[in-house]
Amino acid sequence: MVFNDSLSGIEVTQIDQRIIKARYLAAAIWSVPGLVVVVLCVLAGAFWGWWWMYPVAVALLALMVLNLVLIPRQSRVCGYAVREDDVVHVSGRLFREVEIVPLGRIQTVNFTEGPIERRYGLASLDIATASSNLNISGLPVEEARRLRSDILQRSRSVMAAL
Repeated sequence: MVFNDSLSGIEVTQIDQRIIKARYLAAAIWSVPGLVVVVLCVLAGAFWGWWWMYPVAVALLALMVLNLVLIPRQSRVCGYAVREDDVVHVSGRLFREVEIVPLGRIQTVNFTEGPIERRYGLASLDIATASSNLNISGLPVEEARRLRSDILQRSRSVMAAL
């Protein structure tokens, strides 16, 4: 899906929405240690009378729930665009971030696919320059491969023209 970023005015392609399920799975895995800490806080409050552990447990639970609520909202505003001279990555709802990497500065483009991404048929591109790195996650595998070769080809042609 293509949308027009209101902040930058750039028309970007939205990342695949299967990333929401992948991020929920990752959050569920990382919530297990968090829930263990919450249970330990409640037990410490109950057995040793450490009343201050109850607010810590509530705060941890609130952070975990907030993370689950924010996952779909954050994922729906992420997008990318490969333009004639640069690669653009847009992310963030509250703290909007627009990253632009000139094609002539790109040194490497890495294709990565973790176990959770692989389960949902997704991959990430890591675009490295001498001064920064750009990560575009939530791409379908075939789109990521096509995008990688397209960016590398365009980058080489821009460098050859210099």
